[in-house]
Amino acid sequence: MSKTVRIKPGPKSPVVERVNRLLEEQAQKMVDPRYEAIRKFLPQLPYQNWQSAKGLLESALSLLGMQQSRDNIETPARFLQYIGEFINPSHDPSSVVALSEVLGNPFPTPATERDGIAGMVVQTNIPFRMACGHHLLPAMGHASIGYIPRNLVVGLSKLARLVDWVATREPGMQEKIGNDIADGLLRYLEPIGVIVVISAEHTCMGCRGVACPDVPTITSTLRGAFRDNTQAREEFFNLISTHRR
Repeated sequence: MSKTVRIKPGPKSPVVERVNRLLEEQAQKMVDPRYEAIRKFLPQLPYQNWQSAKGLLESALSLLGMQQSRDNIETPARFLQYIGEFINPSHDPSSVVALSEVLGNPFPTPATERDGIAGMVVQTNIPFRMACGHHLLPAMGHASIGYIPRNLVVGLSKLARLVDWVATREPGMQEKIGNDIADGLLRYLEPIGVIVVISAEHTCMGCRGVACPDVPTITSTLRGAFRDNTQAREEFFNLISTHRR
C-alpha cells in the first residue's frame, strides 16, 4: 500500500486532522483492485504479503525472459487471484464443525422413520474443478456421489457444495480429493456406505509434458457397503451410467 503523507499537526488543529483523514481515505482507495479481488478468497491476506508475492512472481518471470510489457503486465496479480481461489485452509473435511458450515443441518431419513430400510441417494454430473498440486494447472470434470443413509440425509444442493468446498481447499491430487469427500460424508452422516467417482481432464497432462488433451482421469473411493457389497456398487454404477455426460 502506498504511504500516506501526513501533515504534522500543531496543538489543537482540527483542520490538519481533517486533511490527514482525507489523505488516509484517498490512500485506501488507491489499493490495487487486484488485491481487493483476491481478498474475496483470502480475506486475511495482508497487503504486504500480496505485494511481496506479486513482486517475486514479476522477478521470476523477468529472469525467465518474459518482459512485463503492456499486454501482460498484470500476469503476476492475475495468477495470484487465480490460485487464491484454490487456497482455503478453513475448508477442513476432518472437522465436523467445518463440515456443518457447508452441509448444514441434516434431516432424518424418511425410510428409517417408516420401516428401517434406507434407499440409495445418488447425484451425478456434479461440476468439478481443482488445481494440480504439482503444476498449479487446473483440472475440470464431473463428480458422482452415492450414499446409503443410516439415519440422516443432507439437502440436495449440499453434495455439490461439498465437492467444490473440498476441491478448492488447496492444490492437490484428484485421488485425495475423492477420499476427503467420502470421509467427510462418512464422518458427518455416519451412513451405511459412501462412494465417490470423479472424472476430470488435467491440463497439466493436456498442454505440457506428454501433451495429451481429452484424456479423462477417473478415480473412485468406496467406503462401507459400497466397498463390501457388489450389488450396491452395481446399482450405483447402473444409476450414473444412464445420466453420464
